[in-house]
Amino acid sequence: MKKNSSVLKNLRDWLKTHTIDGKIANKSMLLIDDEADNASINTNKADKNPTRINGYIRDIISLFNRSAYVGYTATPFANIFIPLDDSDLFPRDFIINLPAPDNYIGPEKVFGTSIIPDEDDELLPIVNTVDDSDDFVPPKHRKDDDMPSIYDMPQSLKTAIKCFIMTCAIRAARGQEKKHNSMLIHITRFQSWQNHIKDIVEQQFRYYKSEIEANDPAIMEEFHKIFEGDTESYKSYWSTTKEILDSKSFGKIDSQIRLHTWEEVKPFLYPAVQKIEVKSINGSSGDSLTYYENEKNGISVIAIGGDKLSRGLTLEGLSVSYFLRASKMYDTLMQMGRWFGYRPGYVDLCRLFTSNELNEWYRHITLASEELRGEFKYLAETGGTPENYALKVRSHPGQLQITSVTKMRYTHEVKVSWAGRLIETYQLLRGKGDKKHNLVITDNLLSKLGDGKSIDKDYLWTNVSSEVVCDYLMQFKLPKSLTKVPLDHICDYIKELNIDGELTSWSIALMSKGAGEGSTHTFTNGIKVGCFIRNRAEDVSDPNTYYIRKNHIVGNQCDEYIDLDENILSTALEMTLKRKKDAGKEWSKDYAAPDIVRQEYRPKQNPLLLIYPLNPKCSNVLDKSGNVIKGTIQYNATDEPFIGLAISFPGSETNHAISYVVNQVGDFAETEEMFDEYNDNVYAEV
Repeated sequence: MKKNSSVLKNLRDWLKTHTIDGKIANKSMLLIDDEADNASINTNKADKNPTRINGYIRDIISLFNRSAYVGYTATPFANIFIPLDDSDLFPRDFIINLPAPDNYIGPEKVFGTSIIPDEDDELLPIVNTVDDSDDFVPPKHRKDDDMPSIYDMPQSLKTAIKCFIMTCAIRAARGQEKKHNSMLIHITRFQSWQNHIKDIVEQQFRYYKSEIEANDPAIMEEFHKIFEGDTESYKSYWSTTKEILDSKSFGKIDSQIRLHTWEEVKPFLYPAVQKIEVKSINGSSGDSLTYYENEKNGISVIAIGGDKLSRGLTLEGLSVSYFLRASKMYDTLMQMGRWFGYRPGYVDLCRLFTSNELNEWYRHITLASEELRGEFKYLAETGGTPENYALKVRSHPGQLQITSVTKMRYTHEVKVSWAGRLIETYQLLRGKGDKKHNLVITDNLLSKLGDGKSIDKDYLWTNVSSEVVCDYLMQFKLPKSLTKVPLDHICDYIKELNIDGELTSWSIALMSKGAGEGSTHTFTNGIKVGCFIRNRAEDVSDPNTYYIRKNHIVGNQCDEYIDLDENILSTALEMTLKRKKDAGKEWSKDYAAPDIVRQEYRPKQNPLLLIYPLNPKCSNVLDKSGNVIKGTIQYNATDEPFIGLAISFPGSETNHAISYVVNQVGDFAETEEMFDEYNDNVYAEV
């Protein structure tokens, strides 16, 4: 049934008629809640009645002597913040990750971030930055504002429409002409704007259609450039397909993709545009998606929508997304990202057009999601329950990285622990002064430490006091956007645990790529190191911040083990193999799982600070052709390096955490109100 307050109320009232002394004793109930983070969360204060849908779900469960509640969601951020209350819906018994197959295109393949870094990991080159849309749909437009005309349409949206036509043509050239094709345009939540934008998009599409039908040379040349003409801001279809086929990570992701010539694709443009329709998908438009009615021959649709396309609704054959909707709730953003899924035979033809800001947020969110899944994985493998492990789950530092910049409804105190975490500075300030500052304080730190122990090409210092480490961290400068690594609060956390004898004796490792391997740097203590290649994320254009691709400083996970005894690591590997076997999984690596090492084998007194000198040339802001964008700082490999940091925290035997006054995870009360209003209207019509 619909998760609708009217329907749930009727069910509750009907079930009440079957109770004896307020309970149904002769039946057991299993209640499965899909999209369990949406509308099921109680956002009212403790002294208020719960929100409607949450209250009805709890009422229904309470009518049975024997019942079970199972929630499904791709974005469990809100669920882990549910209070540990016997009557509420906190997942106290288990949280289980459902594994995705290799051919699933998830956010980590688009935006990066794997829990275990791998230098061979690559990202799908499908993201295009939109920076010309503000005059078309202003970011803070209102329902009654003046709407744009076709003359305001940004070039990026025109390019996206041409990309969709090109995708339909190439899929037809691959024998997929009877498959569904969809394009998503999501740039406003107002239905009147969506309907108006539909008319504009339809005008532009009809223009392309008529010119393709007329075989107009100028328009055909535009499509030729879309197919194989790289520009500063756009990577062509030919180049994208070739890069994916040649990559180590994605070369075998899809056996159906192949390179085409322009002459192969060109004849399919005409039949492709004959099938394409433009539709506005909302309650007032009257348009609908007819996938199931056209399974035999497939449909091709450009869908303009808002909330109706944000959750649950599948866009079949989605290949091109033009997405500028600036919701700041990270669970909502992940649900709106409809481009994740299975793309058999056309993964190389997908395109995401989005703003620099949203791209940055998605990179943050992806890392938070991956870390949270890692937490759930560790919890399941160790046989623990969320109820007993709630502090560590609910105090996961990734939860703060987006909430700190959003407008939420209520504020409350959240306790954050970094126990068992790997913290990385995957964003760095690009300014020459800031880069120099971090290098100077690092040089001063190494000089204070004296002679270190040489381990292969790296250097290690042990038994360093937490005061020395915190003094260094407090001076280190990071971008404000890197809210996941609040060094001041991390230092407060270190001091709290010092009271109980934890995090007192630090190891500090200066990592080196090896002298003579490309860019090098010599510190004043005479140590010469090779600088690491950490490429800049190509899809983020902010010239003032060095966004490191894949969100990782650490390249080889064994870096974390530089100060640990071989006997400890051997025991940890045995435990890793046992845990994986008990969970029915394989562990093919020759080293222990890093989360297990941190949580259970790294001594509680002995965290590790890793210092990485980074080749400055990698930070340059490049266009699609690989040239430095004019007006941005240009660094050469011979310039002084950037300094990146990583901290490997051991698990803790204490419950110490640092308190933040932060906003609640999402404005779910408003979301539920909108959800109820929409569904109640639909229910009334039925």
